[in-house]
Amino acid sequence: MVRQTALRPGLRFWFEAGTGEETSDRDGDGVIDAIGDTFDLIDILRKKGYSDADIRYVEVQGGRHKPHTWKKVLSDFLKWTLCHTTR
Repeated sequence: MVRQTALRPGLRFWFEAGTGEETSDRDGDGVIDAIGDTFDLIDILRKKGYSDADIRYVEVQGGRHKPHTWKKVLSDFLKWTLCHTTR
């Protein structure tokens, strides 16, 4: 779906993944799927024309899909969001 969607200037993306999200590694590259899939999506976005300034990726060591992990990165998300809304 992302590949088939046109570039939308001004759109920004903030991603977070935790290394403890899961254990699945379907392609056997040593990177869990939650992180690998996020990297794949970021690559697609870059190929579409989004810049590194439009994309933020945060990886939480041991992080899981739980509020405790989200709490660790909330301030980063808010700072990034505020920084990028004043452009």
